[in-house]
Amino acid sequence: SYCTDFTIENIDIDQCISGIRLKNDPVAGNTASLAPIKNVVIQNVSIKNSNNEGAYIGQTKAELNGLKTAPIIGLKIEGLHIENSGWDGIQITGAINVIANNLTVVNPGISATGAQMSGIAIQDGVVGTFTNLYVKGGPAAGITDFSAGKSSFTNVTLKNCGQNGSSSWIFIDNRPDRGFGGGAKETVYTNVKFIGGPNKA
Repeated sequence: SYCTDFTIENIDIDQCISGIRLKNDPVAGNTASLAPIKNVVIQNVSIKNSNNEGAYIGQTKAELNGLKTAPIIGLKIEGLHIENSGWDGIQITGAINVIANNLTVVNPGISATGAQMSGIAIQDGVVGTFTNLYVKGGPAAGITDFSAGKSSFTNVTLKNCGQNGSSSWIFIDNRPDRGFGGGAKETVYTNVKFIGGPNKA
């Protein structure tokens, strides 16, 4: 059940718990479960009507079963469309050397579950470049950014996010890099557009 060096492509998913769930749960004595997941490609994937995250990528817990969780090393996403997700639209955690382009999320967080309502959630230990991001709707942040190291976000469009009236459209916080080598946070945002709604960044 543990693998590395693979591609997920040209898939349409509708009515699911999570459209993509990509992580390792470490198990004592199982060396494969403790190893990084390497060289993952996700391209041309559409996910609609998920109960939880549209795409859950990377283990959200720094430790599990008393063991340190391993990162994803080398994640490329090209064309990922999420629509009507119960929780976060796209959630990425513990992934380094990320190159993500053309991420679209429409109507995330429809179940209004606390701390699970972002359009795109870039969480602890993530280092990468993110370009051409579009988020429409949702009760909370369009982008939640806990990235580490030198990460960049370019060509970002957020439309009618923060519909609960109390959320920033982009929420940025400084979180640990989990020892994956990301280093101090040096995030750069370029060409960001906000459309509609009262709350911005």
